[in-house]
Amino acid sequence: MIREFPLRFSARPRPSALASVGVSLALLAAAPSAEAAASADLATTVTAPATIYFTGNITYRITVTNDGPSDANTVVMSDNWWSGWTSFLGVSGSEPAGVSCTAPAVGSVGTVTCTTPSLAPGASMAIALTIHVRAVFHNQLVVDSATASSQTPDPNLANNTVTVATRGL
Repeated sequence: MIREFPLRFSARPRPSALASVGVSLALLAAAPSAEAAASADLATTVTAPATIYFTGNITYRITVTNDGPSDANTVVMSDNWWSGWTSFLGVSGSEPAGVSCTAPAVGSVGTVTCTTPSLAPGASMAIALTIHVRAVFHNQLVVDSATASSQTPDPNLANNTVTVATRGL
């Protein structure tokens, strides 16, 4: 036995259905997307002389660049060395304005830390750090390492730390 059921179609949607569709669309439009998450790729470079004769000063030029795409907030650059035959002389030429640095006492060893509140995409923070080398022998290396970090997530941590070596002659 086959039963037939009458089907009714209406060209008019129910008002309650329209209201729930409108609310759902409004919620979707207001929801943040995963693509909108902030990230800032910091890249660190250090320049230094390739060689030093027995004793003297080495100035490292340390640059942290924000390769974007977002602003990097609370950017910190740390430079650390612990050699018994070097000592800290000073930090100079920090840019942009607003960069603040803490450093060990002149004549000692330790960590230099420089901070800036933010770096826009394409902007850089740069400092010059000078150490005194008391004595270095032929082929001995004076090694320096600098690292950048930020409160903004960094998609490429591989370019945040760089190490350079100056060879004694």
